[in-house]
Amino acid sequence: MKSLPFISKIGLFYKIAFLVLLTLIVAIGVATTVSIREQTETIRVELIKKNKTVSKHLASSVKNAFWSLNWLFVEKQMKEITKSEDVTFLKLVKPNGEVYLASGNKEFEEGLLTPELMNLEKQVLKDGLTSRSGGLIKLIITPVKIGNDKWSLIMGLSLKQIEKAKRTIIKENIVFGSTIFLLGVLVSFFFARGMTRPIRQLVEGTKEIGKGNLDYRIEVKGLDELWDLANSFNDMAENLKTTTTSRDQLAMEINERKQAEESLRESEKKYRTLVEASFDGIFVQKGPKIIFANHRLHNMLGYEEGQLLGLDHWLVYHPDYQKLTMERAKARMRGEKVTSQYEVKLQRKDKSWFYGEISTRVITFPEESGIQVWVKDITERKKADEALRESEEKFRALTENISDITLITDKDGTIKYMSPSVERTLLYSPEEVIGKNFSYFVYPGDYPDFIELLEEVLHNPGKTIATPDIRIRDKNSKWLYLESLFTAMIDIPGVNGIVMNCRDITDRIMAAEEKKTLEAQLRQAQKMEAVGTLAGGVAHDLNNILSGLVSYPELLLMDIPDDSPLRNPILTIQQSGQKAAAIVQDLLTLARRGVAVTEVVKLNDIISEYLKSPEYEKMKSFYPGVEVQTNFESDLLNIIGSPVHLSKTVMNLVSNAAEATPDGGKVSISTVNQYIDRPIRGYDHIEEGDYVTLTVSDTGIGISSEDIDKIFEPFYTKKVMGRSGTGLGMAVVWGTVKDHKGYIDVQSSVGKGATFMLYFPVTRKEITKDESLISIEDYMGRGESILVVDDVKEQRDIASGMLRKLGYSVTSVSSGEEAVEYMRDNSADLLVLDMIMDPGIDGLETYKKILELHPEQKAIIASGFSETDRVKEAQRLGAGAYIKKPYLLKKIGLAVKTELDK
Repeated sequence: MKSLPFISKIGLFYKIAFLVLLTLIVAIGVATTVSIREQTETIRVELIKKNKTVSKHLASSVKNAFWSLNWLFVEKQMKEITKSEDVTFLKLVKPNGEVYLASGNKEFEEGLLTPELMNLEKQVLKDGLTSRSGGLIKLIITPVKIGNDKWSLIMGLSLKQIEKAKRTIIKENIVFGSTIFLLGVLVSFFFARGMTRPIRQLVEGTKEIGKGNLDYRIEVKGLDELWDLANSFNDMAENLKTTTTSRDQLAMEINERKQAEESLRESEKKYRTLVEASFDGIFVQKGPKIIFANHRLHNMLGYEEGQLLGLDHWLVYHPDYQKLTMERAKARMRGEKVTSQYEVKLQRKDKSWFYGEISTRVITFPEESGIQVWVKDITERKKADEALRESEEKFRALTENISDITLITDKDGTIKYMSPSVERTLLYSPEEVIGKNFSYFVYPGDYPDFIELLEEVLHNPGKTIATPDIRIRDKNSKWLYLESLFTAMIDIPGVNGIVMNCRDITDRIMAAEEKKTLEAQLRQAQKMEAVGTLAGGVAHDLNNILSGLVSYPELLLMDIPDDSPLRNPILTIQQSGQKAAAIVQDLLTLARRGVAVTEVVKLNDIISEYLKSPEYEKMKSFYPGVEVQTNFESDLLNIIGSPVHLSKTVMNLVSNAAEATPDGGKVSISTVNQYIDRPIRGYDHIEEGDYVTLTVSDTGIGISSEDIDKIFEPFYTKKVMGRSGTGLGMAVVWGTVKDHKGYIDVQSSVGKGATFMLYFPVTRKEITKDESLISIEDYMGRGESILVVDDVKEQRDIASGMLRKLGYSVTSVSSGEEAVEYMRDNSADLLVLDMIMDPGIDGLETYKKILELHPEQKAIIASGFSETDRVKEAQRLGAGAYIKKPYLLKKIGLAVKTELDK
């Protein structure tokens, strides 16, 4: 029997799947048909059963109506019954076929009492109940015996409800059948896949063997006949591999040999091209004879192409070097270690000569070894070296015998040469100076001037520029003053940099400074001596007088009633005495100095107490148009000080500022933690360190340049007498600040107000343990590694101590260069970078270099100055918070914790 054409064109997988699906479809169709028929019949039987019951009940009602003559009741019941969806009509028929009562559909009122129906009556009387189908109507005939007559109750039952239920059943069976069909599709797919897997693998294996892949094997997963066939395939592949291995190996060896020969030819071609195009002369000797020489060597020696071949190799050298080169060639051929690169003289064909640098190596030939030689013409270099040597000898003769310092640097200031006088003056050896930048030795305060000078010198090559005095650090860390002349000689061979001629004028400067200091000290001593003499002369008598003015009123007040009219005058006497005592105390302060400052003080509290004092209220009453503004740092560090003297200092500064604004204006009082990275030369010379800075400024009349140098002198005043006193106020401010080891800076000009900045050294001691809204546990670490980079040892120690207390693992270095070197071989979870480090690279440059090593490196920036553009640039590169020095535990802890948690 021939198969259908389309079946022969489809694969085994689809044939199996099709067979399974066909069987499944037949099974589903039969099951669905049987189910529909059974469910429909069940519904039909139940419907007829229900309506037969209704018909019997109605027949009973007819009998009762006949005897009671209540046909209205029967008619009403019939109408109610025909309202039902499954009852089409009801008829009560007399024995002669006459319809007595009817209800329901009109179209069935006529033609129903046919002879056939009348013959059915006989059966009705016999059976008592029957039914008949007619179109969409199912007839239920119930006999009703009234007297001796046999009436009939005919009910027309609609089959619409049965048809509707049948359609619902069909839909449900279709959904169920479809679900079973889909599941069958999946089952048939996996069944067919399992049946055809060995066959598919056999097909794939046949293709792989055809491609030459003799290592291909089928993974056997069953025990039936198809998997036996797969095992047989594997055995066949193994046998085939054994048979063809030797043949393939031979073909591969032949192919490899051909490739090697081709590579050798290509290599020889490239080598010859490189040799002939070389800028150096090249020749090869075997024994004493030259067997190869490139084009460049012929040109160098003045020979025609090919004339060097067969020539004894030593004849290309100057007679002075022929013996040397011959002996070295023989030693090299014997396998001895001989220098392979040295300088010689080479002789041209016309007997002229030139300097050459040769490099040699032994090469192996089948019958004997040879030597390959590279020749480079270095005549011009030798001439330049000779000229430079002569120039250096002259220069050295000049510089080594003068007392002034001579340095040569490159354009960036890196030292290339130092005269012997540098070691005599600065005590550094050449190894300690050469290679370092000149700025390394410059005093930080003079660094900006030095950079500006360097730029000016570079913009004026050949011009000698005299510099202002620059301070240089010697090996003992002593600062020396140098008077210098800088000249840029960038394009001059042998120099190629900046020549610095410097003279040590330290003794002269120090002598002048000492003289100036002594004169100032003498003047100040004379002033203070006069004040001390005055204070000492009057203190005893004044104190005796004041004791009466202060003590007796207090005794009197104890005995006078509160409502006595004498009480206020006596209080006035007492207050006047106290004020006079305060003035005497100011005099004694100036004369004595050396205020005892042993308490831990918070300056914010001192200022706040003054702003609540009667003295402040009185001052405000004198100057009602003055507005006082305050701006206090919330985490202000403590200082060691005397509360009484500090309060007096604040009072004098504020009253001084208020009086400077007689027509009204603003007086601002602020405090801030500040770290000074570099010494500040202002009104006072402020050294680097951690400070609490008090600033009092006004918008008043300002201070003239003539007055600003005198404002702290005793008895110098321009104040209104009777309001704020004696001229001792600012002198007391100066004395108090100096007794607290602090500094003062004053900035003012006429008509633009004045600003007084007082710098008090901080202490890490606490007054009392403050309760903070943020607990220390909130910013404790978990052992993360932190690298602290700061050029000041005290700052490194403070930051490292705080971070270790917070639970971090801390390493510290003293420069940006050290930080970069450390990060080459190590890593850190976070960097704490000082922005300003001198000398060397600053925080920004350090962070840039570390980002090259660790692109995602986290960091925070610290500085004693305000936020700068370089700080913002570091933050754009990825650095986190900027914290202002001096360090506070809470501030640095929160900054580190926040950055690590990102």
